[in-house]
This record gives sequence, C-alpha cells and structure tokens, in this order.
Amino acid sequence: MWRFDHWDLIKRVNNLVNPIIAYLDDNYDKITWLRKNAFNQLFKSLTSIWANLSEADVTATNPDFKRILSIVIREANESIYWLKIMRNTFKISEFEESEVQLEEIMKIIKTIIQKTI
Repeated sequence: MWRFDHWDLIKRVNNLVNPIIAYLDDNYDKITWLRKNAFNQLFKSLTSIWANLSEADVTATNPDFKRILSIVIREANESIYWLKIMRNTFKISEFEESEVQLEEIMKIIKTIIQKTI
C-alpha cells in the first residue's frame, strides 16, 4: 500500500545515504577503534532510515504506518548526532550538508505523520 509519494523521498534518502556509506567503507580500515564505533553507529542509523521507510509503506494500518515513520524520525535524528560527532570530534567535514538534508527529511516525514488520519 503506497501511502505517500515514496519515490522522491526514497530517492532523497538514497542520494544521502549512499555517499556516506561509501565513505565509511573506503575509510574503515584506516581508522582507530573509537572512530570505527562511531562509523558503525552512523551506518546502523542511516540504513535503518531506509529500511523503516520501506516497512512503513507496506503496513496494514495507519497507526502502524505512523509508528514506523516515528522510528524513521528517531533514526534520522540519531544519524544527525553521529554526523556531528564526525564533524566536531573527528574533524570530518564532508557531510555537513547531510545534516541539513536529514533535517529536511525529518520535516517531510513529520508532515506525512500529521496528515495521516
């Protein structure tokens, strides 16, 4: 059941997540265990956004749809946290724009939740 114009949202998430995952993959072997932990946390929260978006779209009820989208918001918020750790603690500035994009995605999903009966 397609409850929202998912293709634009999925495309935005894809365009956001794929370069970050590629960066994490390219640099994983070159970093300390502390950074690896942060990289792992970021990877988990980013991939959870996409997985939960896909799950939300096939739920049977609107309350379940809204519940799963609220998980997407929490995972996006966690991803922003880990991106800030990358930028502020590890001085990795490649993904400053990603924080802004995640905030925009969170706003879109909040609007979807509010408009779902």
